[in-house]
Amino acid sequence: MGRGAKGWISDRMRRLRLIGVKGKIQMIRNSVLMLISLALAGAGMAHATDVVNRDAKPYKLKVQSEGKLSISFYTIKANTTIYGLCGASFCSFTIPGSKVEAKKEERITIRGGKFVK
Repeated sequence: MGRGAKGWISDRMRRLRLIGVKGKIQMIRNSVLMLISLALAGAGMAHATDVVNRDAKPYKLKVQSEGKLSISFYTIKANTTIYGLCGASFCSFTIPGSKVEAKKEERITIRGGKFVK
């Protein structure tokens, strides 16, 4: 006829423990994949031009991508940084009285009303 109740219960418990381990392994795998995707997303943002305003006044900022494909306007507040403004290979940045070109990995600074690389 088969096993008694004790044999059936112990087999069932072994299977449940095994499923529990597989579930834990799946949770760990999902967590690792999530961390990797977040790291890759952050790495993509690291390759865009940042603009730092060291002045005590805000500026109107014009960002023009290579080949004039895109023109955007921003307001950069006093003593702040705007991250990831240009992901193209190079862009030109303009504030009243100053203009600079920068590659996508560069960081440019506004100091004394002028751009400084």
